[in-house]
Amino acid sequence: MKSVLEVRKGRIGIGWLIVCSMLILTLSCPTSLYAQSDAVSVTYGNQPGSVKEFVKYDVSPSNSVTLGAGSSKSIKVYGYESNGKKVSLGSKVQWQSGNEQVVKMSGATIKGVAEGSTIVTGVYGSQRFDISVHVTATIKKLIVTPTKVVLSPGKSAAFSVQAVYAGGSTRDVTSQVTAKASGQGIDVGSGVVTAVGQPKGSVSVKLYYGGKGVTLPVVLQENLVSIDVQPTSLVVEAGAAKPIKVIGTLSSGKKVSLAGKIAWKSGNDQIAKVTVSGVKGLTEGTTRIVGVYGDRTFEIPVQVTPKLKKLTVVASTAKLAPHQSTSYRVQAVYSSGNTSDVTSLAKSKSNGKATANQGTITAVSKGKAVLTFSYGGKQVSLRITVE
Repeated sequence: MKSVLEVRKGRIGIGWLIVCSMLILTLSCPTSLYAQSDAVSVTYGNQPGSVKEFVKYDVSPSNSVTLGAGSSKSIKVYGYESNGKKVSLGSKVQWQSGNEQVVKMSGATIKGVAEGSTIVTGVYGSQRFDISVHVTATIKKLIVTPTKVVLSPGKSAAFSVQAVYAGGSTRDVTSQVTAKASGQGIDVGSGVVTAVGQPKGSVSVKLYYGGKGVTLPVVLQENLVSIDVQPTSLVVEAGAAKPIKVIGTLSSGKKVSLAGKIAWKSGNDQIAKVTVSGVKGLTEGTTRIVGVYGDRTFEIPVQVTPKLKKLTVVASTAKLAPHQSTSYRVQAVYSSGNTSDVTSLAKSKSNGKATANQGTITAVSKGKAVLTFSYGGKQVSLRITVE
């Protein structure tokens, strides 16, 4: 009698059971056919084969992964037998990308190609694994703001981190960075650095994201009792610059210069700008510069006057007798075309034949008197004949 024996997942085909029933009076059914099998018949592409099934599977990453374009991430798959034994499936899982313009698969390795999202799918026997993949643009660098902070014990300062991507786009990643304090005396939270304990000089915060890193220097110092900013207001000529002095007094009484540690910003960059050394006037007008140091803010009014082009001087007469006097006037001529009387402000020098003071020239002795007047970096001369 001809029969077909089929075994699926350890179960005996119905054809064999019928044959056994028919021969039960004279024959015994072979017990070895009842042996259980944990193999499953499968086909991979055009290659038939079989894989061992497990009671549980573990995939890492399990649900989703984010990586930059050009970077890679390996997928690990483990199967667990009924006795708890853990088996690495490695290359036995067949992986495929849902969009090869975004992600390509090389075995069990995800390779980011271009910015976008897709799903990669792995197949092992009757099991299917789906992982959502998000590919970000390539990060060129990280920028931290401010570039440096100065703290005294118990004080905190906020910072932010921007990721700069290929193409020039930026994104705030402050909440996603990994922060690590280098040195003692500071604690780092989400976008905040705090000084703790006694100051111990300079330390730093290392910030990492997307395979890139940036450093935020932190200067620890004693508590500041007071800060003195000079001048409290500024008058500066267009094209000229004036310094700003910032002196801090520490709890120990020591005075320190804070000029290079203040973050200054001009209220109008068209009128005046802040440089490392002070304020530079650009064009006539008024504005304010604002400085920030820790939790303290300073404001200085700034007036920019037109550029002084030249000085002119005139006297009531060009000839005097010894000890005779006459009046004179010194005028400042500005780039705007305006003039102003600076007679009382201009300094004078003489060759000794006559003297000039506050608008009055007095002859001393006979001869040619040469008087030079200076103001605002400009000079002008006047000649008087003493007869």
